[in-house]
Amino acid sequence: MPIDIIYILQDQKNTDELRYSLRSVEANFPHRFVWFIGAQPSGFKPDRCIKHTQQGDTKWARIRSSMIEACKADELTDTFYLFNDDFFVMKRQTGEFINMADRTLTDRIEEFKQENPWLNHYARTLVKAREELKVLGCPEVNYDIHTPMLFEKAKVIDTLAKCS
Repeated sequence: MPIDIIYILQDQKNTDELRYSLRSVEANFPHRFVWFIGAQPSGFKPDRCIKHTQQGDTKWARIRSSMIEACKADELTDTFYLFNDDFFVMKRQTGEFINMADRTLTDRIEEFKQENPWLNHYARTLVKAREELKVLGCPEVNYDIHTPMLFEKAKVIDTLAKCS
């Protein structure tokens, strides 16, 4: 059975990128419904929309609040893909879509250190993620990629509860 795709959005998002992303999804990424979570930019009519006021002082906190809203939606498939408005599917997807890098977070952090020993903000967040995964006893799989990601609602809720 095809699964759903969600986009977490704000009203003022660049609509050109979103328009092209949606066109590429329709043409090349088999799915059931496209959901907008958070807002529905003017001129767009997704298959489903959960409008809500995103909560939090940071971008990441607001995304977290939208992920929770998505996972509470009974009609959303139990597994779903999270897309950003700048994701473009350039060829037809068949079979399993692999969405993780082939190295560990430590490997990626070391790459940043080679570029500059004073880690930028993003690299420091990878270090923090690696440490939190260690505390939780989870493998340090590197999801440091900019592609659609597959999520399971129950695991999202469980993980967000542990990391609040």
